[in-house]
Amino acid sequence: LGRLEKFKRYPSGAQARRQQGAPYIRFVMDRDGKVMSSTLERSSGFSALDQEATSLPRRAQPFPKPPPDVAGDTIELVVPVEFYMK
Repeated sequence: LGRLEKFKRYPSGAQARRQQGAPYIRFVMDRDGKVMSSTLERSSGFSALDQEATSLPRRAQPFPKPPPDVAGDTIELVVPVEFYMK
């Protein structure tokens, strides 16, 4: 989540319209931290926020390699991407 947060961009149009929300994304990465796919799991209700959330994992790659005790050739994660005004 920290890596995603570092690369997250609040869409300017959504920010101007004071749109807030937390879309959930599902992304799959390989053992080297390369993103293989990213899809919207649950919408925020705002397309600009949803689009930014689904494009975020590819921009943030490569992710840290998973520890050896995490099994499988790929790792699938479902995470929230929070967009809230401060």
